[in-house]
Amino acid sequence: MRIVLQRVSRAAVRVDGAVVGAIGRGV
Repeated sequence: MRIVLQRVSRAAVRVDGAVVGAIGRGV
């Protein structure tokens, strides 16, 4: 279970980083 949670958390961080980067560039 821990491995799955780590994978999900990492994926979420990557998505958030991509979104924030896109918004930062747009602004």
